[in-house]
Formats: sequence, C-alpha cells, structure tokens
Amino acid sequence: MSAFYLLGGLVIEARCDGPEVAGHLESRFGSLRTEKPSVTGGPGPDVVIEIRGPTADRIWPAAPPGGLRTVYDAPGGPIGYSDASDQIFVDYGGRVRLLCTPARGLIEMAFTGAAPDDPVLAAYPLLTLALVETMKRFGRFPLHAAGLSLHGRGVLVPGASGAGKSTTTVALVRAGFSFLSDDTVFLTGSEEGIWVAGFPDEIDVTDTTVAMVPELAYLAGAPIRPGREKHSFRVEDVFGVTPLAGCRPEFLVAPEVVGGARSELEELAPSDALVALLPNVLLTEPAASQAHLDMLARLVRSVRCLRLRVGSDLDAAAACVTDLVS
Repeated sequence: MSAFYLLGGLVIEARCDGPEVAGHLESRFGSLRTEKPSVTGGPGPDVVIEIRGPTADRIWPAAPPGGLRTVYDAPGGPIGYSDASDQIFVDYGGRVRLLCTPARGLIEMAFTGAAPDDPVLAAYPLLTLALVETMKRFGRFPLHAAGLSLHGRGVLVPGASGAGKSTTTVALVRAGFSFLSDDTVFLTGSEEGIWVAGFPDEIDVTDTTVAMVPELAYLAGAPIRPGREKHSFRVEDVFGVTPLAGCRPEFLVAPEVVGGARSELEELAPSDALVALLPNVLLTEPAASQAHLDMLARLVRSVRCLRLRVGSDLDAAAACVTDLVS
C-alpha cells in the first residue's frame, strides 16, 4: 500500500504492508495528501517511508556496520547513530527496528510481532524521530512546538509533553486562531526571514484538557487507543477549520501550567528561550546539527519571546495571547 503527502514543500511516499499501519499514517498525514509524482520526466518523492509488518523479517533492516553512538536514551533502548554511514538505527525492545538514512531521504522500519501497540510505536514516536532528522537534511529544521496564526502573525508554542502546549493550542483555536500544528513545525530561512511550515498531525489531549473544553466532551470516558497515552482528534473534525500551510513567526510563547484561574504573560529573554529549545537538536551529523542550532538561534533573535502562565480559565489564557498579537 502506498500514499503520497506534501510536507514543507517535500513529497513523501509512505509504503506499508497492511491497512492498520496505513490507517495510522493517514490519521497523521491525511490533510497533506497529494498526487503521485509524475512517472515520466518528473522527479520522484523526496522522502520514502517503508514500514513492514506485522510479520516482517527479523533481520531487516540491518544495523549499520561498525559501532553506534547513543544520541538519545529511549525507554525501549538507545537511539544509535553511525558516524561512518550517517544513519540512525534503533532496535526497540526487539519489537520494532528502524534504519534512517537522512541524506537519502530513506526511512525503513519493521515490526515482527502482533502486539496491539507495535504498529503505533512504529507509526508515531519512531517515525517522528526519523522524519524530523530527515527533514533537517532538506533544510526544514524541526521545532517541537505548536504553530498558530492570527491576522497573518505567527505564534509558536514550544514545550515538552505536559507543559500545556496542546491545551494552549486548543484554547487559541477556539479563540479564532488559524492552526498549523499542535506538536511539530519546520523552520526554513531566507533573506526575507524565517518561514514556518505546519505539520497538522492529530492533537493529543489528556482527560484534564477534555474536561475543560466543551467541544471535546465526546472524548470523556472514551477508551484510549492501544499504544497511545492520550485522547487524539483532528482539528478539522472538531472545530471545522482547515489547517494553514505556513506563516511568518512573530511570537514565541512558552506555556507553563499554574494553579488558579488567572493567566498572564511575561517577557522571556532570547537566551533563555534558546536554552529551552536546545533539546530539539539531535547531535547526529555535525554540519546538519550546527545548522539546526543556528536556525533556532536565528528564531529567538527574530521573534518576541514570552512565557504564558496558563490558568484554568482557557478563555482568559487565549485572551492574553489574542491581545498580544492584536
């Protein structure tokens, strides 16, 4: 099974064995669907994703020859990088294997068992890891952040899981902001400035957020899909908005959930904002990693950086950002 998607101006071809993985990929990339590149004379896809399973060969994809340097300690095993071959390799608990060759735009994965969460492991966290590293080699630098826009003015909401990023995103969409992404955006630079390309993936929310948002009441008490930790939904389905392809960023608003109903904004020094963004840079190929760091430094110098202390009144939190942008 094969499908084509357009992300950040790059054509991605996703190939998989069965409908379950195809369904997961469509949930993530569905709004980015595009036509197959022309077979005669036109260029092929920029990035190819191939996922085999659930009965994949246990020796495919093969680990790169030589040693691997650990670049991230994941719960199921280390994320290894080969300096010799410029490849990322993961054998995640003997369940899912990943080989990513970023310079070639090639992502290969296989899962051999039939555990319900193995396809999710392949199609979500491991694919995200490989995709952001691959996009980096094409000059699309990843940032773990939500992307929104109001009156053409872009707002980036960075943060790790639990920081309040998704809750803030939902609040801003309800307040009339255009939606680019909930979790990952890609930055490109030119003489005109920085451009943010959105990745309109599903939005993941906790039961706490569900209880705070009337439009998400249908998720209360609903089972969470195997392998997932939160409820998920597509912004088009719930709020009836069409994701925006991209925008120029003007504000970086880092959320922090606090007690009480009140929300407030405070200035954040660009140097402090940059320190908070450093975990976005995976230390793989030196030139690509340096270019990624340079882009993040350029970002914090070119936008206004603030911290948003998010209280329990989401309308008030959204009003803080609306007033800022307006």
